[in-house]
Amino acid sequence: MNSTDRKLRRLGQVARLRRAPRDPDIASVRAELEAELGETVSQRLAARFLGVSHTALQRWIKAGDLPRVYSSSGRQEVPVAAVLDLNERVERERSRGHRRRRHLEPALVEGRDRAGRLTAAELRAGDDVGEGGHGRADRRALAYHRAVAKRL
Repeated sequence: MNSTDRKLRRLGQVARLRRAPRDPDIASVRAELEAELGETVSQRLAARFLGVSHTALQRWIKAGDLPRVYSSSGRQEVPVAAVLDLNERVERERSRGHRRRRHLEPALVEGRDRAGRLTAAELRAGDDVGEGGHGRADRRALAYHRAVAKRL
């Protein structure tokens, strides 16, 4: 079994464990698998796991619907958490029987709509970031983390 197949298998295992009831033992096994998998996966592996073509995944990344970050090796990859979250939403749609084709679209559009409903005032509430030359960057980082925290 090559490295890609092993990572694909780990993604599937972590996805199944995320659906399992909350149990400390399951959580520890999941954490070990996620650590073995790493923080990011290649775009091709993410596309293969989600059941779409590499070019389809590229379109969603280009549209800003799926994040792409630099890995520790310097490559642009997709965060494992984002792939697993998207997989959960897609599986939910599939289990309801809503979609057989273009199954990523509703999940990604839902995320885009949720982002569209955020207001700058909500994200800056309680903003106590100083203006020591980095105020704008600090405010942007704070707004980003607040937006992400609302999803958790």
